[in-house]
Amino acid sequence: MYKIESNFEYKGHRCVVIFTDMGHRCGYVSVNENSPLFCKDYSDYLPIKKSELDGEEIGKRGIIPLLMSACDNDERIQIDSYFDIHGGITYSGGGKNSKYPVESDLYWFGFDCAHCYDRIDFNKLIEYFPDGKFTESRIKNALY
Repeated sequence: MYKIESNFEYKGHRCVVIFTDMGHRCGYVSVNENSPLFCKDYSDYLPIKKSELDGEEIGKRGIIPLLMSACDNDERIQIDSYFDIHGGITYSGGGKNSKYPVESDLYWFGFDCAHCYDRIDFNKLIEYFPDGKFTESRIKNALY
């Protein structure tokens, strides 16, 4: 279960922020069929070389794909290693008649805020999901 917190357009891309019933947010940015990223998995390779990133800071990129990429002998780089996003890209999907994160024909790349040191927003969790049926066990699992 999730609640859509924001649904807006930025620089020609539809963007969606959801709040999950586990107490964290996820963000999504769309690409349409004209994008070279359309229907690509976030672990697919881009047509650029790793050397083009030499000297750049890691920033908020996911460290695991960068380390895996560094171990490869070829010069390819994965989509999730290229973009400077909190915790890296953790979702790619959608397309014709997709339902997630919202109904559309768009393809989405997403990230989540459920990484080490990210915090659960307990106030929003209670506000958005007041029945609380899931909260006790899921929050305990998230905390321990």
